[in-house]
This record gives sequence, structure tokens and C-alpha cells, in this order.
Amino acid sequence: MSLNPRTDPDVIKILAAFASLPRLRNSIPPSCLSFSQFKLNELPNIRSIFHVISIDLPEKPQRMQKKAEAKHRKACEAKGKRLAQQFLDQWPDRKVSPNGFDSDLLDVGLATERVMPKWERLHSNLLLSEYVIHVQDVLKDHKGGSGTSRPKAWRWDQEPFPGTSYDPVVPSISKDLLSRPLAVSFGPQACELLLPRDSKLASHIEGSAKPRMPAKETVELRQILSDLAQASNPLRQHYGLDLKMSLDALERTSNQTQPDWLLLEIDSDILIQWEQVDVAHAIIAPESRKNTVLQLNMGKGKTSCIVPMALAAIGDGKQLSRLIVPKPLLLPTAQMIQSRLGGLVGREIRHIPFSRKTKINPQILQLYRNLHQEMLDSQGVVLIAPEHLLSYKLSGLQHLASSNLETAREVLEYQTYLSSIARDILDESDVSLAVKTQLIYPSGKQTTVDRHPHRWKVAQSMLSLVKDHLPKLKQDFPRNIEVLKRGQGYPMIYILHADVEEDLHRRIVDDICTRRTSFLRFTGCASDSCSPDIRRVLLGKTLDMTLLERVARQFTNETIARKTLLLIRGLLHHRILLLCLRKRWNVQYGLHPTRDPMAVPFEAKGIPSEQAEFGHPDAAILLTCLAFYYTGLSLVQFREALRHILASHDPASETTGFSGTNDNKTMLPLTIQQSDLPSLHQTNAEVLTYLLQERNRGYHTVAHAGRRLSETEFLGQLRDKKIRVLIDAGAYILEMSNEDLVKTWMDIDTQPQAAVYFGADNRVWVRYRGTKARVPLLATPLVDHLDDCLVYLDEAHTRGIDLKLPKNARGALTLALGQTKDHTVQAAMRLRQLATTQSVCFFAFPETHQSIFDLLEQTCRTNEQLQNLYISQGTDFCNRVNAEWENAAFLFDAQDESAFVKVLRHPEQQTLEQLYGGRTENVHSTSSPTIMFPQLEAFGNKLNQLLLSTSQTADNLHSSALEEVEQEREVEFQVKEVREVQKALHYEAHTFPGLHPAISSFVSTSRLCGNVGYERVLNAVSHTSTGERSGIGGTGSSLFVSAEFIRTIKTNERGLIDNFLRPVEWILYNPVTSDALIVIAEEAEPMIPQLRTQAFPPKVHLLTYSAPVTKKMLPFSGLRYYCAPALPREHTIPPSLVVELGLFAGRLYIGYEECVSLVKYIDDVSASRRSNATTKNTRFILEWTSLRRKGQDVMHTPLGYVCQGRPLGIEHAFFVTRHAADSGVMKPYHTSEAVTEAPDDDEEDEDEDEGGRQYDVQEG
Repeated sequence: MSLNPRTDPDVIKILAAFASLPRLRNSIPPSCLSFSQFKLNELPNIRSIFHVISIDLPEKPQRMQKKAEAKHRKACEAKGKRLAQQFLDQWPDRKVSPNGFDSDLLDVGLATERVMPKWERLHSNLLLSEYVIHVQDVLKDHKGGSGTSRPKAWRWDQEPFPGTSYDPVVPSISKDLLSRPLAVSFGPQACELLLPRDSKLASHIEGSAKPRMPAKETVELRQILSDLAQASNPLRQHYGLDLKMSLDALERTSNQTQPDWLLLEIDSDILIQWEQVDVAHAIIAPESRKNTVLQLNMGKGKTSCIVPMALAAIGDGKQLSRLIVPKPLLLPTAQMIQSRLGGLVGREIRHIPFSRKTKINPQILQLYRNLHQEMLDSQGVVLIAPEHLLSYKLSGLQHLASSNLETAREVLEYQTYLSSIARDILDESDVSLAVKTQLIYPSGKQTTVDRHPHRWKVAQSMLSLVKDHLPKLKQDFPRNIEVLKRGQGYPMIYILHADVEEDLHRRIVDDICTRRTSFLRFTGCASDSCSPDIRRVLLGKTLDMTLLERVARQFTNETIARKTLLLIRGLLHHRILLLCLRKRWNVQYGLHPTRDPMAVPFEAKGIPSEQAEFGHPDAAILLTCLAFYYTGLSLVQFREALRHILASHDPASETTGFSGTNDNKTMLPLTIQQSDLPSLHQTNAEVLTYLLQERNRGYHTVAHAGRRLSETEFLGQLRDKKIRVLIDAGAYILEMSNEDLVKTWMDIDTQPQAAVYFGADNRVWVRYRGTKARVPLLATPLVDHLDDCLVYLDEAHTRGIDLKLPKNARGALTLALGQTKDHTVQAAMRLRQLATTQSVCFFAFPETHQSIFDLLEQTCRTNEQLQNLYISQGTDFCNRVNAEWENAAFLFDAQDESAFVKVLRHPEQQTLEQLYGGRTENVHSTSSPTIMFPQLEAFGNKLNQLLLSTSQTADNLHSSALEEVEQEREVEFQVKEVREVQKALHYEAHTFPGLHPAISSFVSTSRLCGNVGYERVLNAVSHTSTGERSGIGGTGSSLFVSAEFIRTIKTNERGLIDNFLRPVEWILYNPVTSDALIVIAEEAEPMIPQLRTQAFPPKVHLLTYSAPVTKKMLPFSGLRYYCAPALPREHTIPPSLVVELGLFAGRLYIGYEECVSLVKYIDDVSASRRSNATTKNTRFILEWTSLRRKGQDVMHTPLGYVCQGRPLGIEHAFFVTRHAADSGVMKPYHTSEAVTEAPDDDEEDEDEDEGGRQYDVQEG
């Protein structure tokens, strides 16, 4: 062998080692007869075993195959995977058996026979792998030096000795052996010969390989995942199997350089690793040739290395490189990419934002195109946020919906061009592609929610009931609920178990049934036997509308009671109340200091969103109430509230106190799939094993003697444990700002000389001990080492942030209720050396106790809760794309445009019946996609399968009405969901064209002639949403309005004018015919001279009016406050005209005598209609008045009492009057009297009759 030139000398050396080394000579090789398809350390996995089992499964369904056959195939696959998992759990046993596994769908015996040969082959190869590794270890211990000398060949160029020459008869050592040099020296190559070249072990033999995972963590994690994979819930099974595959890859555990990458290495002083090259190639040219999401562990250089590598390779002048990152990370990402690509690589980075505020005109659109073209030509990088990208897309569709076809065509065509040339890379894709991330362009007019403002009062009453029941709940469930009292304010509530939730619901329903609530009033004849029916309505799984109507009749106002019952059902049955109570104030929601006083989502602790809002109306109402309960009123808000109260009807009558995690991979957009590299399958399990290492198992409760520690006491606890890095993932610090916290921490821990924290501007700042001014971290020597510093990472900066923490740093990581694995792992990996030298210690609140299994369970629960929203958004996407393809000529054909726009627009407002009553008419249903193109069939099938599995989950409430309509989808998701809203455009006002001839004729002739220039008052009402919905039309009324009264703003389509109704101020009145015409000030002004010069007696009078919305405005109701010219004393204005005018103007206050006229008017109007016409009319009056008053309370006014049928006596506070001289307003105008000023308030108080006597207002 040694003389054969084809023999590898290393083989000879290894054979010599077996002969000379006792450890090798005495080792016993495996006793197997043969080995086939050998791979070092090859292990079975679910995929390989299932592949063998699947040979006998039914064929995969074809396109035309029946649904039953496809369903049977899916069921067989599920059973096959469970059998594969049962086999895998028996590894590394020599034999495999079904162990009692039984199935009607699989031939278990046949499957076992098919798996057995593969199992035995792998088991034999495992024994051989162990033997090979043993040999390798021995060879490594006896490895020769690297400087082994090489014998020189014998030189044959000297003169030979004279004489006769003979051919050799034996081999010549000097000629045949020594003249042949060794191929290589006896070095590492020979030692590594036995290992396969593709095993990656050879390249890491010197210790550069990843640390082998300790067996203890492996066993523990595998046990946790086995329990999860055997759960009955399909989602948990799938999640557990995915993590087990990641663990298998971790146990099993080429650098093609481009010129730009070499420059990147030189300029950045880094060495690109093979793992980073693999990921970069997978980004540049995915094997699937489709949209792809990859996973790489935190700290492996995603943003600092891999993304710049990919951007440099993609931007070649033919493709445009675009980097999409969440808005909070724009600045640090821009700095990082600029430092990597802006130097020797020579690439320009440009941020090109776009929003609804961008004024679109030809110049702006041309600039937008030029900026992108410049970046394409210069091979630069465009940096944008997801909302910028979506805003440009939506702007084209908005102009299409507004019939601005030229602009829409220009925007949409360039969007199509961008889509063809741009390659998008998403950093932190789990944030940008989250199901809860959606951009919406609202259009149309703002309207009040159904049952406003009573809806707010019900929400406050429900929160008050919760507070009342807390002591008893705490007594009955001491371990399942935590109540944190805050003085006299509303307590913070932490519900830890479902038993408390169910008991709270029961107590609230008991309060309603036993008549202890103010928002539902039983009739006098209501029976106690109706309690079971009320419980079924409020808590039943399904709602019987007939039962609802029967229960509603037990209350004083059937219409109001029906809507209130539906509202309470939504808050209880759909668990909106509980979901809002679970949210954390100042972490997940709160008030924005400069926006409208409504609760908004928080991006992180103390950081309110600038544009987002909660999608579900009742969630927004409840969270707003809680936000004010916890925050209190600022001085400005108090003044504003006081101003509204003083403007109300009677202030004294009522006063009311690339990503590192991939847990969302099952919910990626339909056009994107998760395609992790095989070499990176270990990522998920790898980080979990870090957390299971002994040094990372520290766990402490932030409490003493059962009492929750204050923030200052918590910092003292960190000092005692010598912890200087606080990663506040659980947002424990709420009351102090980041800067205040580090100041306090430095006062408590006096040894560190500086503290590092993030400011409100998302920049890293340093505060040195003994100084007042803060300094940017980049301007200090601490940027490269933070050895003697306190470091605080608030909840907003526990991902996407990389600080050079000390090598042996020990961090404190806080846990919160409901925290997911994704959130926890992202926070823990801020310690980049967590696998080696750094460590983490967990701190939990008293109400929080979590293990690794709890984190995985919470992740499953979160994904499960988001499934309905994912289905809804996916269905909407399929419908939109299908409509776009079906109406391909929408930019040119009016019919296609109309059909496409109809699919794009979603109605937002829903009634309580639609939300909670099971009514789906007039709701944009997305429960089943309408698909006509085969390219979308796979998406539709996936959504239908998800919908089927979701409907079979008992704990998952599904309501089609709640998962539709903009962001109003499944209730739980709405409570958690964030939507981006950008303000609508301003409207252009109409110009006054001048006085219409018909009005001038009315002044001169006292007759209204023709049908132009004016219309009946109820026709004007029909121009509003309330009038249109109620079907209100013209009647024989003698009250008219001018055409200009309803012309306020210019709109692109004939729309409603809800938000642009004029107040009623001027009325032309004919005392003979009792005709009255409401005009505007511009029409009244030119008529005044003509009215004053009329012949006596005057034919037409100009009356002033203002709808009485407070008690002191009642003098306006008689229409005699100011008349030009004055009305005769003996003239009586018809009561019906006064009633109609008051209703149209939105009056709230009426005198006692006028209440009789109002009731008579309603009865007269309803007399000729069906039996329930009175109820319909009163409902319309309430809705119309709420619209007119723009949110002012209507129910607690005389008008509200009359419409609700509530009893009113003359002794009621509404009708207590004072003397005219003390009324606080000017006396009515008469020709025989002068105008007198209003008396002082002091005189008014002094003249109050002490005996409680009442005086009638005397006129004239």
C-alpha cells in the first residue's frame, strides 16, 4: 500500500496509529454487519419518519377532488405525524414499536414495518458515529507537531560509476521510496480523515465550533416540548412540533465573497462568518423564488452585517434596494447602514417618507419619481417605514375612490413600476408583518356611535360595578386576583384565573336581575321570573332575537333596553370588559398629551402612539374611562370639562364623577412564507437552552411579605444582588421617567460612576455621577465598554438595540402577566454573550409566575387569539386582489372602477344589533372569499382550513360581525389591535350666490311660489344619515328651509351633511298663513330694509331664534324674543310650528305646557301609521337631536324624558322657574318696551323665594 502512488498516505498513518496506540487497538467497533448511507451523528426526525409513513396514505387531493376526500387526507396526515412523533420519542432504542397507538385511519402495523429498516439503519450508523468520534478524540490527543520535516528525494544527477549495469532484483529504497515525497505532513488533515467532509466539524476542530449544548438542558427542553406537542389543541401540537424540529437541528448541528463584501469587511473591521454568508445568499436569491422570511438568532449580525451585505448585492442598477424597518428604528438603522455602506462601499442611503399629509400635485409626484430613479441609477438604498410604503399605495386608491382618475392613474402606474424593480428587505419583520399592523385611510363624515351618549354611561356603570365587587372577589379568591389600591382612585386589577372572571360576570348579571343598576329600569309589572331569560340574553352562547325582544319589554323603554342589553352582552359575553381590565395603563394604553382625550395604544411604556387608535368602539370607551381614572384630569382638561358642564342644560341638576424570533410565522401575509435555512433550524431551541442553563435560573419575586415593592425598593433589591443591568421587559417602572429612574438608582447604588439610558428621542444618553447635564453615549469613552455603569433598558428598547455590555454582566429581566416567549427572548438577548459568560436573573410581580412552559403557552394563546383577525385580513386581501384582476380596466372603464371601488370601501359604523346581535346585513362580510382566479385558490383553501379549525376550538369566540368593518373584527383582537389613522382632508365651503327670487317674493307678497329656492323641513332632514336611515320625507308641514340653508360645503358626490348643519337663527314668518321659512344670515341681511318699509299691517316678520339647550334659553321658544317688525300681541303662533321648529333646531329644553304640545304632535304624526309608529318617531327624535347637539347629553333633558316615556310632573326640577327679572337673560322685545339689561347674579340669588314658591314668567 505504501508504495502505491494512488494510496493516501494519511490512511497508512491512521492504520499505523491503530497498531501502535493501545487505546485504539483495544477499542471495540460496532458489531453491525454493514452500514449504509452513513452520515455523522444523523438522527431521525419527524419529517423523515412521516415521509416513510406517508407512502401508504391517500394521494394528495387534486384541484377537482371532493372536499370529503381532501378532509380525509388531512386527517390521515395528522394521525401520521402523531405516530411519527411517538416513534421519535423512543429514540435511541434499538427497536421501535407502536406502544398501543391505535387509529382507524392508519395501518399501524404496516407503518411500523416500513419504518423499521430506516430505524435500524440509523441506529447502526449512530453506533458507528460514536466509534468514529472516539477514534477522532484519540487521534487528536496524539496529533503530531505542525513542523514535521519532509524527507528530500535522492539526487540522481551525479555521474554513475563505470562498469556494467544490471537491472535491480529487489526494490530500491533510495530510488523507489525516498524519491516519492509525502503528499502532506502528518498534521490535522490526517487526524480528521475519518470525519465526512460536509460535517462542518472539521472546520471547527480547533475550538471555533459553537459550544455543544449541555445534555441536561436538552433533556429538559425536549420534555417540555413533548408535553406541548401531545396537547389536544391542533395549534399547540403544531407549535410544539416546530420547536422540536428546531431542537433536532440544534443537536445535529463556503464563503463566496463579493467585492463589496470585502470592502465592507475592511471598512467595518469585521470578519464575515459562513453563517452570515448563507443567510445573505438566502435573502439575495431565495430557493423558493418567492417572498420569504428567515430567522437568525439575536446578536448574529442581522442589521450590522447581513442586511448591508444583501443591500449591496441587490442594488445593481437594475434592482432598487429598499430597506423597510419599524418607524422607531429608522434613526438607529440609518446610522448603522450609513456606517457600513457609506464609506468604501460607496452607497448612498436616502429616506423617502410619504403620508396622507403629503400634498399630491404633479410636481410632488415627479419629485417622488426622480428620488427613486436617482437611487436606482446610483445603486443606492432607500430607507422607509412600512406606513410610508402603504401610504403611497393607499393614496392612489383614495384618488380612485374620489374619482380623481388622472392622479390615481399616475400614482398606481408608478406603484406598479416600483413593484417590478424594487427588492424589499424587512428588518424586524415580525413587527412590520404583524397581524395587528394595518394602515387605514378613513373617509366620509364622522358620526357618533350607536346609542351615544348612553353607551359611555353604561361603560362607566360597569366599571363601577367591578370596583364594588373587588373586595368580595379578593376574599373568595385570595390567590387568583391581585388588587393594587391607589388611594381613593380606581384600583389596578390583575385577574390570574378564569374562575374570577366567571364569578365577576355572575355578580354583574345578578345586579341587573335584582334591579340594582341605574342604566336599566324595570316596568312596574315586571316579574322576577324573567331573570333566567335575562341571563340567557347576556351570557348565552347564541342570541335568540325573539327572546331579546321579550326581555326588552320588561323594561320601561323597550328600544333603549334592547340596545343596552346588547351592549352589556358585548361587554360580558365577548369579554371586552375583561380584556380591557387586563391591559396595562401607561404600557399598553393611555392618554396622548396633545391628541383628542381618547385612549390610544402605547408603543411601549410611557410612549403613546402618534396616530394609532383602538378599532373597537366599546374598547376605546372603556379604556378611555380607565385612562382618566388612573391619570386624573389636568388643569386644562378640568377647565374644558367645566366649560361643557356650564354649557349643558342645567349644571346644578346633575354632576357625574428579519427577525430573531418567528413565533408569528403561521400568521405571515399569504404572499410570504417562512423559509429558514436548514443550518439555522436550531435558532428557537438554542435561545431557550440558554435560559435553562444554571446561571440563568435565578428567579425572584418583587415583593416583601406578600406586598408589592415600590419602584425605589426594587432598585434597592437590585443593589443588594449586585445587578447593574435592568431589562424592564415587564414594564415594572411606571411612575418614573427613564432619566428620573437612573438618578434614583445612582442615589441607591453609589458605586457606579455613570448610568446609561434611552431618552424620549430614542437616543442613548449617559449621566455621570456629580454632573447635571446628560451626554450622548457616542460622545463618551463608555461607548466601547460599560464596565462601571448602570444600564437601564425600558420596555420600548428591549429589542433591536445593541449595547456593548460587560463580558460578565448580570442582567435583571422583569416579567409581566401574559408575557410571550418572543418578548422574553428578545429582551434576554440584549445580553449578547448569554450563552457563554453573561447571565440573566428573572424578577416577577406577585401576580406573575412564569416558567418556560408558561411562556410557550402564552405564545400559543396569543397566536390562537389572532387567528380570526388573520383570516379576516387574508379574506379581504383575496377579495381585493380578485376584484382588481376581475376589473382590470378600472383606471379607464367607469363600470370596472365602480365595481373595484365597492370592494375597496368598507363601512365602519355598526349598530349594536350588528355588533352583538348576530345581524350581518349591510356589513362588509369577509367570512368567505370570492375567488375566481386559480392563483388565489391556494390562499382561499388555507383560509378555509383555518376557519374550520378555529370554529372547532371551544374557547375561541367567533362573531362575523366583530371581525369585519375596518378594524372592528374579533373583539379580543380589536382590544389589542392598533390601526394607523391619518386625518381627512378639509372641505371647501360654498359661496353665497345671492338672495333667491322666491325668498324676495315671499317678503313682498307673503306667498311661497314655485318649488325652487326652498323645500319643506323634513326634506332637508333627509340630507342627513339619520333622516336617510329613518326614511323621513316631506309632509304637510308649514315649516320650510331655504336652499342655501343646507348648502354648506362642496363634496365630490351627493353626500350627507351630518357634520355641517347650520344652526337655526333667522325665520321669515307669515302670521296669516302660518308659513315659516328658515333662512341664513346672508339672506336675512338684505331683507331687513324691505321688512322695515312694509305697509301696515306687515305681511311677513323676521323672527330670531336659538334652540333652547339650557334652561335659561327658554324665552327663545315662544318665537317672540325679537321680531322685526313686532308681532301683534293677540297673535298666537301655532304650537305645532313651535314644536317642529324646536325639533329641527335640536332643542333640549321645553316648558311644561310645551311638553303636552310635543306629545300631541308625536301622537298626531303617528296616528296614520302602524302600531309601533310612536316608538319609531321617538327613536328618530332622539337620534336626530343627538346628531344636532354633537354629543351633548340628550337623555337627561325634558325632551329625552318625553321620548323615553319617563314621568314628568310640574314639580320636576326641569320646570322650576324664577321671576322674569331674575332669569339671567334679556327681556323679550316689544314695541312698547325698551330693552333692559340682565340683572347681576348677586341680585338673582337674593331674590330667590325662600318659601319655595314658583312664579310664572310674565311677558310684556
